[in-house]
Amino acid sequence: MKTTDDTNIGNSECDRIAIACLGHLQQEEAVLGTTLERLYEIRKAVLHRDLEALSRAMDSEAATDRAAEDLRATRITLRQNIADALQVTAESATLKLLATHASTDIGNQLAVCRDRLAGMAAEAERVNRANAALLRQSADLIDRLLNGLTGTHDNCQRYAGNGNIRASDRRSIFQEEC
Repeated sequence: MKTTDDTNIGNSECDRIAIACLGHLQQEEAVLGTTLERLYEIRKAVLHRDLEALSRAMDSEAATDRAAEDLRATRITLRQNIADALQVTAESATLKLLATHASTDIGNQLAVCRDRLAGMAAEAERVNRANAALLRQSADLIDRLLNGLTGTHDNCQRYAGNGNIRASDRRSIFQEEC
């Protein structure tokens, strides 16, 4: 809750920084939105076995990564500006803290934007993990298929009921007699 002293301590400076943060967060949202699109495109390409679409999505993702890196540098500068204005350490400087020192309207906008961005980041993390699981499952399937065809076995050791390592009984399908 703001006190009269808090409001008087550089409120216009906090508002100025908060407005700069709002502009920056809009750019972060745009990049994160593009990242989400790419993650969904990658998922679709993998599910449909479309190597061209996968390649395009991954190339686009590289450009998005470069934009995100540029935003990261600006984020560090803004955090230091927040820290300086609020006279706290950079590690303690947060958008939530800034929102409590900015005027009510700007603080509310900052909180809404921050929450929306956090939701998008959580969705991107979820989709990225799902894509990783899908790719891992696909790679495991192919590995098992190739191992079955060639008679080789994976690096996993098999154990017999008595706890001793069991020799693999796999043979190449090409070694089987018909």
